[in-house]
Amino acid sequence: MSAQEERAGMQVVQAAVLRPVQPLPDFLQGLTAYIEGHSEAVRRCTRLLVAYGAVVAPAPIPSTTHVVWAPATPTPCPRGLQGPLCVTRDWVEACHAERRRVPEGPYAVAVA
Repeated sequence: MSAQEERAGMQVVQAAVLRPVQPLPDFLQGLTAYIEGHSEAVRRCTRLLVAYGAVVAPAPIPSTTHVVWAPATPTPCPRGLQGPLCVTRDWVEACHAERRRVPEGPYAVAVA
């Protein structure tokens, strides 16, 4: 490789490194979620919800808009945890996949 080719390659690498990163869309802004479930699902759901603008509460609070039900095994959402919307973690994944807030209905969890 010639010195000229090497310099040209470095310029391409530098341009790629210096390119600004686009922010993630905040389509979940205004939501407050409480996540109930096993630790890996809670970590992933928390990362995704916060990345898209939601607030994740450590416990159900009066402003909770969504309870994300992510137990290790599928069970009904206990009545005491029912927020305005009780959805499976699949709702969070669907929002992530489509990069928008998808309807909660198909992901609603039965309340015990």
